[in-house]
Amino acid sequence: MSVPPHAAPHGTNHSNCIGPDVLTYLPFEVERFKGTSWEECNEFILAIRTRALWEGKQRDPSWMADFAGTYFWQSALLWHCGLPQDVRQDWFKLEIALLSRWPPPPESDVE
Repeated sequence: MSVPPHAAPHGTNHSNCIGPDVLTYLPFEVERFKGTSWEECNEFILAIRTRALWEGKQRDPSWMADFAGTYFWQSALLWHCGLPQDVRQDWFKLEIALLSRWPPPPESDVE
């Protein structure tokens, strides 16, 4: 398993490993998601994906959804609480719901 370069803190010495491709630094930090913008949504999704990869849970949609659920805050928490249970419990469905609620702006480079 390889950890994405953006997951390592700046200046991390990658030679300090406990096994192949397993770094000994703390996992990528996830910030509370307030639901203020597409940019915040994009960063949140990437942070959840990165943390799941670090934990070896990137193929576990229930774990990812449960983990992400602990970071919703303020109006995003209200939105999250109103989602159907099957969406709240499946990261892949939750990710689609996030991107539907906070889509990129029309002039975005997203394809």
